[in-house]
Amino acid sequence: MFKKSLLSLMMLCFAFFGVARAQSELTVHDGTGTNGYVPVYGYYADAYLKCEMVYPAAELAEMTGGTISSLTFYASQANVDWGTEFQVFVAEVDETTISDFAGPGTVVYEGALTISDNQMVVEFGSPYTYNGGNLLVGVYQTTTGSYLSSSWYGETVDGASVQGYSYSGLDAITATPRNFLPKTTFTYIPAGGSVCEKPATFEVTDITGYAATCTWESEVGNYTFEWKKASETDWTVVSGLTATTYQLDNLEPFTVYNTRVKAVCGTDSESGYKTANFTTLDVCPDGLVCIGEGTATNGYLPTYFFYNSSLTEQIVVCLGVWEWGENGKFRQIQVNFQQKVNQSFYVVFGLVVESEQDSAFHANSVVVVAFHTFTNVF
Repeated sequence: MFKKSLLSLMMLCFAFFGVARAQSELTVHDGTGTNGYVPVYGYYADAYLKCEMVYPAAELAEMTGGTISSLTFYASQANVDWGTEFQVFVAEVDETTISDFAGPGTVVYEGALTISDNQMVVEFGSPYTYNGGNLLVGVYQTTTGSYLSSSWYGETVDGASVQGYSYSGLDAITATPRNFLPKTTFTYIPAGGSVCEKPATFEVTDITGYAATCTWESEVGNYTFEWKKASETDWTVVSGLTATTYQLDNLEPFTVYNTRVKAVCGTDSESGYKTANFTTLDVCPDGLVCIGEGTATNGYLPTYFFYNSSLTEQIVVCLGVWEWGENGKFRQIQVNFQQKVNQSFYVVFGLVVESEQDSAFHANSVVVVAFHTFTNVF
Protein backbone atom coordinates (compact mmCIF):
# COMPACT_ATOMS: atom_id res chain seq x y z
CA MET A 1 0.00 0.00 0.00
CA PHE A 2 2.85 2.36 0.92
CA LYS A 3 4.66 1.71 -2.40
CA LYS A 4 1.48 2.37 -4.37
CA SER A 5 0.91 5.63 -2.49
CA LEU A 6 4.53 6.72 -3.05
CA LEU A 7 4.29 5.92 -6.77
CA SER A 8 1.06 7.87 -7.04
CA LEU A 9 2.64 10.82 -5.26
CA MET A 10 5.65 10.79 -7.62
CA MET A 11 3.40 10.68 -10.67
CA LEU A 12 1.37 13.57 -9.29
CA CYS A 13 4.54 15.64 -8.73
CA PHE A 14 5.75 14.98 -12.27
CA ALA A 15 2.39 15.92 -13.68
CA PHE A 16 2.26 19.14 -11.66
CA PHE A 17 5.81 20.40 -11.91
CA GLY A 18 6.89 18.88 -15.23
CA VAL A 19 9.75 16.53 -15.88
CA ALA A 20 13.19 18.15 -16.01
CA ARG A 21 14.36 17.87 -19.59
CA ALA A 22 17.60 18.71 -21.32
CA GLN A 23 17.81 21.77 -23.53
CA SER A 24 17.19 21.25 -27.23
CA GLU A 25 18.57 23.12 -30.23
CA LEU A 26 16.96 24.12 -33.51
CA THR A 27 19.13 25.53 -36.32
CA VAL A 28 17.55 27.31 -39.28
CA HIS A 29 18.92 28.88 -42.49
CA ASP A 30 22.11 26.85 -42.37
CA GLY A 31 23.39 28.16 -45.70
CA THR A 32 26.78 28.99 -47.15
CA GLY A 33 25.80 32.46 -48.35
CA THR A 34 27.13 35.49 -46.47
CA ASN A 35 26.18 39.09 -45.82
CA GLY A 36 27.77 41.87 -43.80
CA TYR A 37 24.59 43.58 -42.56
CA VAL A 38 22.47 41.13 -40.57
CA PRO A 39 22.45 40.76 -37.57
CA VAL A 40 25.31 43.28 -36.94
CA TYR A 41 26.74 45.66 -39.54
CA GLY A 42 30.21 45.62 -38.04
CA TYR A 43 31.77 47.97 -40.58
CA TYR A 44 29.55 50.76 -39.19
CA ALA A 45 29.70 49.75 -35.53
CA ASP A 46 31.13 53.20 -34.81
CA ALA A 47 27.59 54.45 -35.42
CA TYR A 48 24.18 53.37 -34.03
CA LEU A 49 22.71 50.23 -35.61
CA LYS A 50 19.29 48.64 -36.01
CA CYS A 51 18.47 45.22 -37.43
CA GLU A 52 15.19 43.30 -37.43
CA MET A 53 14.50 39.84 -38.88
CA VAL A 54 11.38 37.67 -39.14
CA TYR A 55 11.60 33.87 -38.84
CA PRO A 56 8.44 32.16 -40.22
CA ALA A 57 6.42 30.13 -37.73
CA ALA A 58 6.49 27.08 -39.99
CA GLU A 59 10.22 26.60 -39.44
CA LEU A 60 9.99 27.07 -35.67
CA ALA A 61 7.00 24.81 -35.00
CA GLU A 62 8.89 22.31 -32.83
CA MET A 63 9.60 25.06 -30.27
CA THR A 64 5.90 25.94 -29.76
CA GLY A 65 5.10 26.10 -26.06
CA GLY A 66 8.78 25.89 -25.14
CA THR A 67 11.07 28.51 -23.64
CA ILE A 68 13.95 29.99 -25.65
CA SER A 69 17.09 30.72 -23.62
CA SER A 70 19.62 31.82 -26.25
CA LEU A 71 20.37 32.55 -29.90
CA THR A 72 23.60 31.82 -31.76
CA PHE A 73 24.70 33.47 -35.01
CA TYR A 74 27.65 32.31 -37.13
CA ALA A 75 30.39 34.52 -38.62
CA SER A 76 33.37 34.04 -40.89
CA GLN A 77 35.54 36.03 -38.47
CA ALA A 78 37.00 34.12 -35.52
CA ASN A 79 36.93 36.87 -32.91
CA VAL A 80 35.50 40.40 -33.03
CA ASP A 81 34.80 42.83 -30.18
CA TRP A 82 33.08 46.08 -31.19
CA GLY A 83 33.43 47.45 -27.67
CA THR A 84 29.84 48.64 -27.39
CA GLU A 85 26.37 47.84 -26.00
CA PHE A 86 23.44 46.09 -27.68
CA GLN A 87 19.77 45.44 -27.03
CA VAL A 88 18.12 42.26 -28.33
CA PHE A 89 14.35 41.80 -28.37
CA VAL A 90 11.77 39.36 -29.73
CA ALA A 91 8.10 39.56 -30.69
CA GLU A 92 5.56 37.36 -32.46
CA VAL A 93 4.08 39.10 -35.49
CA ASP A 94 1.42 38.47 -38.14
CA GLU A 95 3.56 38.80 -41.26
CA THR A 96 6.50 36.75 -42.53
CA THR A 97 8.05 39.78 -44.23
CA ILE A 98 9.20 43.15 -42.94
CA SER A 99 9.70 46.52 -44.65
CA ASP A 100 10.18 48.89 -41.71
CA PHE A 101 11.28 48.73 -38.09
CA ALA A 102 8.60 47.37 -35.76
CA GLY A 103 10.44 47.02 -32.45
CA PRO A 104 11.29 46.98 -29.74
CA GLY A 105 9.31 44.02 -28.46
CA THR A 106 10.16 41.92 -25.40
CA VAL A 107 13.75 42.78 -24.46
CA VAL A 108 15.65 39.57 -23.74
CA TYR A 109 19.22 40.87 -23.58
CA GLU A 110 21.11 44.11 -22.93
CA GLY A 111 24.89 44.32 -22.88
CA ALA A 112 27.99 43.62 -24.95
CA LEU A 113 27.97 41.22 -27.90
CA THR A 114 31.13 39.77 -29.44
CA ILE A 115 32.14 37.14 -31.95
CA SER A 116 34.10 34.34 -30.31
CA ASP A 117 35.14 31.16 -32.11
CA ASN A 118 33.13 32.32 -35.18
CA GLN A 119 29.95 32.55 -33.11
CA MET A 120 27.95 35.36 -31.55
CA VAL A 121 25.89 33.97 -28.67
CA VAL A 122 23.01 35.94 -27.17
CA GLU A 123 22.15 34.55 -23.73
CA PHE A 124 18.67 35.73 -22.72
CA GLY A 125 18.38 37.45 -19.37
CA SER A 126 15.04 35.65 -18.92
CA PRO A 127 13.74 32.74 -21.04
CA TYR A 128 11.12 33.66 -23.64
CA THR A 129 8.04 31.46 -23.99
CA TYR A 130 7.40 30.90 -27.68
CA ASN A 131 3.72 30.68 -28.62
CA GLY A 132 4.06 29.52 -32.23
CA GLY A 133 3.95 32.77 -34.21
CA ASN A 134 6.24 34.35 -36.77
CA LEU A 135 9.21 35.39 -34.64
CA LEU A 136 10.64 38.89 -34.99
CA VAL A 137 14.19 39.22 -33.65
CA GLY A 138 15.72 42.66 -33.28
CA VAL A 139 19.35 43.56 -32.62
CA TYR A 140 19.97 47.23 -31.82
CA GLN A 141 23.38 48.74 -31.12
CA THR A 142 22.59 51.39 -28.51
CA THR A 143 26.02 53.03 -28.12
CA THR A 144 28.78 53.73 -30.61
CA GLY A 145 31.73 51.36 -30.76
CA SER A 146 34.57 50.35 -33.06
CA TYR A 147 34.09 49.70 -36.78
CA LEU A 148 35.22 46.11 -37.29
CA SER A 149 33.79 44.19 -40.25
CA SER A 150 31.72 41.07 -39.77
CA SER A 151 30.37 38.59 -42.31
CA TRP A 152 27.47 36.30 -41.39
CA TYR A 153 26.50 32.92 -42.82
CA GLY A 154 22.90 32.26 -43.82
CA GLU A 155 20.48 32.34 -46.74
CA THR A 156 18.85 34.87 -49.04
CA VAL A 157 15.17 35.29 -48.12
CA ASP A 158 13.18 38.04 -49.83
CA GLY A 159 11.64 40.54 -47.43
CA ALA A 160 12.94 38.76 -44.32
CA SER A 161 15.06 41.53 -42.78
CA VAL A 162 15.75 45.25 -42.59
CA GLN A 163 18.77 47.11 -41.29
CA GLY A 164 20.20 50.61 -40.99
CA TYR A 165 22.69 52.88 -39.26
CA SER A 166 23.09 56.50 -38.23
CA TYR A 167 25.71 58.58 -36.44
CA SER A 168 22.95 60.75 -34.93
CA GLY A 169 21.12 58.13 -32.87
CA LEU A 170 18.68 55.22 -33.04
CA ASP A 171 15.69 57.42 -33.86
CA ALA A 172 17.45 58.74 -36.97
CA ILE A 173 17.90 55.30 -38.55
CA THR A 174 15.83 54.40 -41.60
CA ALA A 175 15.19 50.82 -42.69
CA THR A 176 16.98 49.30 -45.69
CA PRO A 177 15.80 45.87 -46.96
CA ARG A 178 18.51 43.21 -46.66
CA ASN A 179 16.62 40.09 -47.85
CA PHE A 180 18.71 37.76 -45.72
CA LEU A 181 18.27 35.50 -42.70
CA PRO A 182 21.43 34.48 -40.84
CA LYS A 183 22.13 30.93 -39.77
CA THR A 184 20.59 30.84 -36.32
CA THR A 185 20.55 28.26 -33.55
CA PHE A 186 17.74 28.54 -30.99
CA THR A 187 18.47 26.89 -27.63
CA TYR A 188 15.23 26.06 -25.84
CA ILE A 189 13.45 23.88 -23.29
CA PRO A 190 10.63 21.93 -25.00
CA ALA A 191 7.05 22.35 -23.86
CA GLY A 192 6.39 20.53 -20.58
CA GLY A 193 9.99 20.68 -19.44
CA SER A 194 11.12 22.58 -16.38
CA VAL A 195 13.69 25.34 -16.76
CA CYS A 196 17.09 25.10 -15.12
CA GLU A 197 17.82 28.74 -14.33
CA LYS A 198 21.24 30.03 -15.32
CA PRO A 199 23.21 32.14 -12.81
CA ALA A 200 21.65 35.54 -12.25
CA THR A 201 24.96 37.42 -12.45
CA PHE A 202 28.53 36.65 -13.50
CA GLU A 203 31.52 38.97 -13.15
CA VAL A 204 35.30 38.93 -13.26
CA THR A 205 37.15 40.93 -10.60
CA ASP A 206 40.62 41.30 -9.06
CA ILE A 207 42.22 41.15 -12.51
CA THR A 208 46.02 41.28 -12.57
CA GLY A 209 48.57 40.35 -15.21
CA TYR A 210 48.46 36.72 -14.14
CA ALA A 211 45.17 36.06 -12.30
CA ALA A 212 41.46 36.87 -12.05
CA THR A 213 38.51 35.92 -9.86
CA CYS A 214 35.22 34.77 -11.43
CA THR A 215 32.07 35.04 -9.31
CA TRP A 216 28.40 34.30 -10.01
CA GLU A 217 25.06 34.31 -8.18
CA SER A 218 22.91 31.18 -8.18
CA GLU A 219 21.12 28.88 -5.73
CA VAL A 220 21.32 25.72 -7.84
CA GLY A 221 24.42 24.39 -6.10
CA ASN A 222 26.14 22.58 -9.00
CA TYR A 223 27.99 24.33 -11.81
CA THR A 224 30.25 23.88 -14.81
CA PHE A 225 32.83 26.61 -15.39
CA GLU A 226 34.77 27.00 -18.66
CA TRP A 227 37.54 29.33 -19.79
CA LYS A 228 40.00 29.89 -22.66
CA LYS A 229 42.05 32.52 -24.44
CA ALA A 230 39.94 34.43 -26.97
CA SER A 231 42.42 33.42 -29.67
CA GLU A 232 41.96 29.69 -28.98
CA THR A 233 39.18 27.27 -29.86
CA ASP A 234 39.15 24.64 -27.09
CA TRP A 235 37.68 25.41 -23.67
CA THR A 236 39.12 24.25 -20.36
CA VAL A 237 36.14 22.69 -18.56
CA VAL A 238 35.81 22.50 -14.77
CA SER A 239 32.79 20.39 -13.77
CA GLY A 240 31.13 19.60 -10.46
CA LEU A 241 31.71 22.96 -8.78
CA THR A 242 29.57 23.67 -5.73
CA ALA A 243 31.00 27.09 -4.89
CA THR A 244 29.94 30.24 -6.77
CA THR A 245 33.49 31.48 -7.36
CA TYR A 246 36.51 30.26 -9.29
CA GLN A 247 40.07 31.58 -9.22
CA LEU A 248 42.04 31.67 -12.47
CA ASP A 249 45.83 31.62 -12.05
CA ASN A 250 48.89 31.34 -14.29
CA LEU A 251 47.34 33.57 -16.95
CA GLU A 252 49.31 35.52 -19.54
CA PRO A 253 49.59 39.32 -19.27
CA PHE A 254 47.77 41.60 -21.70
CA THR A 255 45.64 38.75 -23.06
CA VAL A 256 41.91 38.53 -23.74
CA TYR A 257 40.13 35.61 -22.06
CA ASN A 258 36.62 34.19 -22.48
CA THR A 259 34.82 32.67 -19.49
CA ARG A 260 31.37 31.15 -19.04
CA VAL A 261 29.42 29.28 -16.37
CA LYS A 262 26.21 27.24 -16.34
CA ALA A 263 24.06 25.64 -13.65
CA VAL A 264 23.55 21.87 -13.63
CA CYS A 265 20.16 20.89 -12.23
CA GLY A 266 20.39 17.15 -12.89
CA THR A 267 21.64 14.49 -15.27
CA ASP A 268 19.43 15.71 -18.11
CA SER A 269 18.91 19.35 -17.16
CA GLU A 270 21.28 22.28 -17.30
CA SER A 271 20.97 26.02 -17.86
CA GLY A 272 22.30 28.20 -20.60
CA TYR A 273 25.66 29.92 -20.15
CA LYS A 274 26.32 33.21 -18.44
CA THR A 275 29.41 34.69 -20.13
CA ALA A 276 32.10 37.28 -19.41
CA ASN A 277 35.23 38.38 -21.25
CA PHE A 278 38.19 40.19 -19.72
CA THR A 279 41.74 41.29 -20.51
CA THR A 280 44.59 40.70 -18.10
CA LEU A 281 46.69 43.72 -17.21
CA ASP A 282 49.92 44.46 -18.97
CA VAL A 283 53.20 44.11 -17.11
CA CYS A 284 56.74 45.07 -17.92
CA PRO A 285 58.72 42.31 -19.61
CA ASP A 286 61.85 40.86 -18.03
CA GLY A 287 64.72 43.33 -17.99
CA LEU A 288 62.49 46.42 -17.91
CA VAL A 289 61.30 48.39 -14.91
CA CYS A 290 57.78 49.79 -14.66
CA ILE A 291 58.01 53.53 -13.98
CA GLY A 292 54.36 54.48 -14.28
CA GLU A 293 50.86 53.28 -15.05
CA GLY A 294 47.36 54.69 -15.11
CA THR A 295 44.82 56.29 -17.42
CA ALA A 296 45.51 59.27 -19.65
CA THR A 297 43.48 62.44 -19.04
CA ASN A 298 42.99 64.95 -21.84
CA GLY A 299 45.60 63.16 -23.89
CA TYR A 300 48.46 63.25 -21.37
CA LEU A 301 50.35 60.25 -20.12
CA PRO A 302 50.13 59.85 -16.35
CA THR A 303 53.90 60.00 -16.06
CA TYR A 304 54.11 63.46 -17.68
CA PHE A 305 56.81 62.87 -20.24
CA PHE A 306 55.06 62.34 -23.55
CA TYR A 307 52.00 63.83 -25.23
CA ASN A 308 49.77 62.50 -27.97
CA SER A 309 46.08 63.39 -28.35
CA SER A 310 45.09 59.80 -29.23
CA LEU A 311 46.20 58.29 -25.92
CA THR A 312 42.92 57.58 -24.16
CA GLU A 313 43.18 54.27 -22.37
CA GLN A 314 45.21 52.45 -19.74
CA ILE A 315 48.97 52.87 -20.04
CA VAL A 316 51.93 50.94 -18.68
CA VAL A 317 55.31 52.64 -19.07
CA CYS A 318 58.43 50.49 -18.97
CA LEU A 319 62.00 51.74 -18.85
CA GLY A 320 65.11 49.80 -19.82
CA VAL A 321 68.69 51.03 -19.53
CA TRP A 322 71.57 50.08 -21.84
CA GLU A 323 75.09 51.54 -22.19
CA TRP A 324 75.43 53.94 -25.14
CA GLY A 325 78.82 55.50 -25.89
CA GLU A 326 81.47 56.60 -23.44
CA ASN A 327 79.70 59.56 -21.87
CA GLY A 328 76.06 58.53 -21.81
CA LYS A 329 73.40 55.85 -21.75
CA PHE A 330 70.73 54.67 -24.16
CA ARG A 331 67.26 54.39 -22.62
CA GLN A 332 64.32 52.75 -24.37
CA ILE A 333 60.90 53.90 -23.28
CA GLN A 334 58.00 51.62 -24.15
CA VAL A 335 54.54 53.14 -23.85
CA ASN A 336 51.75 50.62 -24.12
CA PHE A 337 48.08 51.57 -24.35
CA GLN A 338 44.76 50.65 -25.91
CA GLN A 339 42.94 53.16 -28.07
CA LYS A 340 39.16 53.10 -27.59
CA VAL A 341 38.34 53.97 -31.18
CA ASN A 342 39.56 50.83 -32.91
CA GLN A 343 40.92 48.61 -30.11
CA SER A 344 44.41 48.63 -31.66
CA PHE A 345 47.49 48.43 -29.49
CA TYR A 346 50.46 50.73 -29.93
CA VAL A 347 54.06 50.97 -28.78
CA VAL A 348 55.99 54.23 -28.84
CA PHE A 349 59.77 54.03 -28.78
CA GLY A 350 61.76 57.00 -27.47
CA LEU A 351 65.40 57.84 -26.94
CA VAL A 352 66.88 59.62 -23.95
CA VAL A 353 70.57 60.49 -23.80
CA GLU A 354 71.98 61.64 -20.47
CA SER A 355 75.17 61.55 -18.50
CA GLU A 356 75.95 58.58 -16.31
CA GLN A 357 75.84 60.82 -13.24
CA ASP A 358 72.38 62.23 -14.02
CA SER A 359 69.59 59.92 -12.83
CA ALA A 360 66.77 62.38 -13.50
CA PHE A 361 64.39 61.84 -16.37
CA HIS A 362 63.57 64.97 -18.35
CA ALA A 363 60.53 65.41 -20.59
CA ASN A 364 62.40 67.52 -23.10
CA SER A 365 64.95 64.72 -23.60
CA VAL A 366 62.49 62.43 -25.36
CA VAL A 367 62.89 61.99 -29.10
CA VAL A 368 60.28 59.80 -30.78
CA VAL A 369 62.04 57.67 -33.37
CA ALA A 370 59.30 55.26 -34.42
CA PHE A 371 55.57 54.66 -34.13
CA HIS A 372 54.25 51.18 -34.79
CA THR A 373 50.92 49.36 -34.57
CA PHE A 374 50.68 45.81 -33.30
CA THR A 375 47.83 43.41 -32.61
CA ASN A 376 49.71 42.27 -29.53
CA VAL A 377 52.49 43.74 -27.49
CA PHE A 378 55.53 42.13 -25.88
